[in-house]
Amino acid sequence: MYLIMTDSYSKWPEVYALNEIDAINTVNKLRNYASRYGISRKIISDNGKQLDSKEFVNFCDLNDIKYPQNAPWHLKSNGAAENAVRSFKSGLKKTLLDPKNYQLGTNTLIARYLFPYRNTPYCYTGDSPAKLMFGRKLRTCFDLLKESSVIEKDKHKKLQRKTCRRIYSWRARLGD
Repeated sequence: MYLIMTDSYSKWPEVYALNEIDAINTVNKLRNYASRYGISRKIISDNGKQLDSKEFVNFCDLNDIKYPQNAPWHLKSNGAAENAVRSFKSGLKKTLLDPKNYQLGTNTLIARYLFPYRNTPYCYTGDSPAKLMFGRKLRTCFDLLKESSVIEKDKHKKLQRKTCRRIYSWRARLGD
């Protein structure tokens, strides 16, 4: 069972594995989320039972978080939550069915799903969730390839300049 949270502005997803879906675990994960990204202003959900509890309501009240009660399965009111769940299920299912991932743990597979998702530009904003969340692109394996080719080109240019200086200084000594 997973708790999936998505920032409405940046579309940055967070996925937390839960052994039990109850109010205490949910509130603890929300505290964890708030410690990294700040306290949310509003929570829109798919109306799980744990979100009707006294602990959850108390957490929202103490932190001035608005939590409107939406009609369950009403896409206009909680479509973003439903899309995040659908996208996560689809992505995790694909990675679990891939024979290359047979010996990998679930947390590794979740990280492998989230990393490219967070770096892929969102169709409506034109920017990736990482760019909107942190103001920069996250470094990827493609960046490593690009950096190594830039380093090689830079080394080649420095070597050329050094060789040219040696030739020039040698000619200057000869009086050319």
